[in-house]
Amino acid sequence: MFKKNSLLFTFFILSLTFLVIIGMTDTLINGSYVSLSSSSSLFVVNVSVNNEKIMFADHSEDLAEGNWIVLSGGTSVVLPPIKLIYNGVSSASYVRDGTNITIQSAFNYRVLNYPLTTHQVYNVGDTVTITFLGPFGLAGKNLTLCIINTSPIEARDALNDAFKGNLTTIKNLINNAIKVNMTLNSTGDFSYNITVSSPGDYVVLVINETKIPNYILEIYSATLLEVLDYSMIVSAPSSVTIGNPVNVNINLNAPQSSTGYRYGALIIYEPSYMVEIKLETNGTVPGTIATGNGVVLINGTANRVFKIAGIGLEKINKEFISQNIGKAFGANNVSISFTDIINSNSTSLSLMTDASMPAGKYILLVGVWETQTGRRVVSFYQGYVILTTPPTPPPPPTIEEIEAMPIEKAVEYIQSLSITEASSILEKISVSRAVEIFESMAMDRAVNLIGSLSVERGASILENLSMERAKNIVENCVISNLTSKVAEIAIIMNVDKSASLILEVTVAPTILETMVEMNSRATAIIVERMVDLDVIRTVEILEDMSPESLAMLFIEIARLPHTPETVAKLLEALSEEKAIEVVKLIIDLGALKELSEVFEHLSTERLNLIYGSLTMKERLEILPYLSSTTFSKIYKELLPLPDLKPTSIVISEAIVEKPSIVNVTVVNIGNVDSPEFKVSLIVNNTVIQTITSRDLLVNSETVLSFEWTPLSEGIYELKAIVDPENNIMEINEDNNIIIKYVTSKVVLPDLIVSIAKLPESLEIGKEYNVSVIVKNIGNDDAKQFSVRLDFDGRTIGTKIVDVLLAGSEKSLSFTWKPEVDGTFTLKAIADPDNKVKELNETNNTAEVKVTVVAPPWYVTYWPLIILIIIIIVLYVVLRYWSKKS
Repeated sequence: MFKKNSLLFTFFILSLTFLVIIGMTDTLINGSYVSLSSSSSLFVVNVSVNNEKIMFADHSEDLAEGNWIVLSGGTSVVLPPIKLIYNGVSSASYVRDGTNITIQSAFNYRVLNYPLTTHQVYNVGDTVTITFLGPFGLAGKNLTLCIINTSPIEARDALNDAFKGNLTTIKNLINNAIKVNMTLNSTGDFSYNITVSSPGDYVVLVINETKIPNYILEIYSATLLEVLDYSMIVSAPSSVTIGNPVNVNINLNAPQSSTGYRYGALIIYEPSYMVEIKLETNGTVPGTIATGNGVVLINGTANRVFKIAGIGLEKINKEFISQNIGKAFGANNVSISFTDIINSNSTSLSLMTDASMPAGKYILLVGVWETQTGRRVVSFYQGYVILTTPPTPPPPPTIEEIEAMPIEKAVEYIQSLSITEASSILEKISVSRAVEIFESMAMDRAVNLIGSLSVERGASILENLSMERAKNIVENCVISNLTSKVAEIAIIMNVDKSASLILEVTVAPTILETMVEMNSRATAIIVERMVDLDVIRTVEILEDMSPESLAMLFIEIARLPHTPETVAKLLEALSEEKAIEVVKLIIDLGALKELSEVFEHLSTERLNLIYGSLTMKERLEILPYLSSTTFSKIYKELLPLPDLKPTSIVISEAIVEKPSIVNVTVVNIGNVDSPEFKVSLIVNNTVIQTITSRDLLVNSETVLSFEWTPLSEGIYELKAIVDPENNIMEINEDNNIIIKYVTSKVVLPDLIVSIAKLPESLEIGKEYNVSVIVKNIGNDDAKQFSVRLDFDGRTIGTKIVDVLLAGSEKSLSFTWKPEVDGTFTLKAIADPDNKVKELNETNNTAEVKVTVVAPPWYVTYWPLIILIIIIIVLYVVLRYWSKKS
């Protein structure tokens, strides 16, 4: 960054004289204008801050009477003619932070030509003569000469504070200054000599300061005193032919710098060496701007601050200075050069010249900045150089003459021309001659010319150069940021030549990347040829290319006739990581058909490596495009398919003529979710039922329930088939069936009866309890049925049994009273009405033989016998009582 410059600082101090008229105000309060005639007042600008005042004396173009300070001694620097223009308001009043500020000027427009043509710069130890040239009217006046060690920023801030109503900064500067009491002579002048002892930027003021009762500062004149740190010896040619550089050698009388120097040199065409400083304002900060030859020196901003050069001092750099000096003095009238920051105390700079610059006398300015001293100018030099018009060259040789001249002469001639001129000739001469010239010319020249020639001519030259020469030119072109031009040339070259050249150069990946961007199809043809010539080297090049470029390139190669095999060959040879990344990008680009054709030519191992590295989504995207051959080469476990497998058939019991629930469990052991699918239950080759299942996630199972009723007892084959119509593409189509054999059985009750044991013989007329035991020996419960007891076909009684569980029994009691004697058959019958369906309908009865006999006589006649006994007893009793009486 360049924060201080002697000449710019001089112009800056001069422009400050005009800035005071604006007062850096925000807004005019009363907007009234007060005219102060120069004849009625020496001070043309008055700034009132409450009860304090700063007053600026008028200046005129008459050096002897104009209130100017003239320096002598030291080294003279020729100044450009300087015109100062003010165009603005003549008064303003405003209030800033409670402070009343009034600025009054004797004019609102003024033009002043600065009367001094030189300015002095000094080194430590020089004697400075300071002469104040005032008007006759100041003769005998007692004033103060102040020498202030300051900087442009400090001076700007002091004035800025003053016009904001704060005079503290400017008072401190004056209080800390070297002060000399001066009494003006009879002509209003005063001279003072001082020997400078330290380098720096100084401001010289002629003032009159009154502190009581109110502070008044009268400023009569001001100038800059620049004391340089070091002297330097500059050697430069006194004259230079236009088109050649002005070489400036600089030796600084100083030690090497630990923080670094920056050297700068400038030539300015003397007739354009003039400055017009213009200050324009509408009385507000945003409406204020100071320019030098149209270049902004200071301008006000919307937030009420002033920025140096329109961007702020901290942003000024060598590029900004170069640009604005060219703008101020005319781009064709100046040449400027800077070094980077270096530690050396010597260097060289080259100031370029060209035909656009006028011939004549130029002012040479050389400056040195040092970072450790605050980036200030530490040495300065001014000199002169004359630019002369180059002699009229002889007529150029014709094309025929160039074709015929010795190759050394042809090369020398082409190299002496500008790039544009040389390119024009190389476009016209024969290709063979152009090739000869390129074989022999300097490499940097060859590179520049390739960049300038048409693509067609560049291609024809590179095609015919020796491989080594063409390789070197191409590599240097890439280094020189001509990759795009080389890529264009390679695309239209003969395919064999282009492929061979790219295989040779070390910058092949960079070139191919650019070629793919320009014309991927043409590049594909060239790369295909590179594979034929040297597949190993081609793969090395492709490994260093971006996957994005490779994806585009491979797609185009795959689209060429009969060339998907070439892409497959490259995918086989590329590193696994690169190959996989490229394939993924091809899928992203939607080139699924092309990729499937490439897959067909991959080895089984490489195919499965790449395919297995894809996401399931990517595998699924390309799956419909795969040929049956490719599909068969992919390991089943990698396919992005479901795999539906029935794992079990569960049936609780197969009972004839009773509905049975058959549960079939299906699991998805594949890689992706399955859409809805069907499952059929087939019994003995007859489809019983087909059920549609919902989607089945990976590694999930579902249970489907079928209903089947066996019609007869026996062994049945139950077969469950998943996806019976093959609507779902699966990893394994051979695991969709499960078979289970089941035996059906009849489930019925089976009633048997028995009669409990009876006495050997039964007596007539006696009641007997006959116990009939009914058992259910079947495998099902017997619902309500009756049990009957008969004797010789006659019913003794019937009992109702509500239910008899399988395997249980029940005892029923019947009462029977035989009435006649004889042998009889008792028969118990279970379910005599055949209401219960049984396993065996023939075992429902039980019979026993019983004998019924008459009872003994005493059993028959015992009532009569008792009666007789009673009569006898009564008789005996009666006789006893009769005898007694």
